[in-house]
Parts: sequence; C-alpha cells; structure tokens
Amino acid sequence: MGIALIRGYIMLGSSYLILKTAGPVQEKARRQAFGSGMAVLGFMAGVTVWTPFHYPLVWTNGFRAPRIYFGWIFPLMGLGSGYLLGKSLKARREKAPLLGSIGLFLSGYFGPATSMDPPMPFPRP
Repeated sequence: MGIALIRGYIMLGSSYLILKTAGPVQEKARRQAFGSGMAVLGFMAGVTVWTPFHYPLVWTNGFRAPRIYFGWIFPLMGLGSGYLLGKSLKARREKAPLLGSIGLFLSGYFGPATSMDPPMPFPRP
C-alpha cells in the first residue's frame, strides 16, 4: 500500500504539472502521469480482489443488501477515472488528467471504507 500511495502522489503531482507547465516539463509530466496512473490502477485492482479474501467482513457485509446496491459505485468510479486519465493523457488535454487523478484517489479512499464499515443496519448490543 505504501508503494501504491507513492505512485499515487506521483500521478497526482504529474497531473497538476500538466495543468501548470508547458514544453518539455509538461511532456515529462505526461509520461510520469501515465506510468504512475497505470501502476495505481494495477494496485487498486489487486487490493479490490485481495480484500474480500483477507477481511471476512467484506464478504459478509459487502455482497448483500443493502450495501451491495451502492458498494459498486466506487470501483466503477475508479475504472471511469482511470479511463478518463488514460484517454485525456493520450488526447493531450490539460485539465482532465487532474480530474481523473482526483477521482482515482477518491474511489481508492471511499471504496474500502464502505466495504469494511460495520454491518448495516447497526447491530444492537
């Protein structure tokens, strides 16, 4: 997770540099944003697959009603943000890569939080 976070910050910083620079610095930032963005997507996919096996609470709570109705929003948001990041970098856009990077960070934060939260509805002691 630490390596993924470092790659995520590289992705976020490079996306910001694309917006604020031009010329060779911007080109290097595009390459860095693409490479680190693909690494972040790979780490996120691995964690998404690994988490239900390591934390049984995700299996018991994440895949039944009512949580299953909204729990898939964040993985889909991550896929959409990754697509936006890759597509906008190839199209040489300047603002969209930053939005894609921010979307990846938000989905990576809120996705595990919703799947490992206490059961819904909250049990009474």
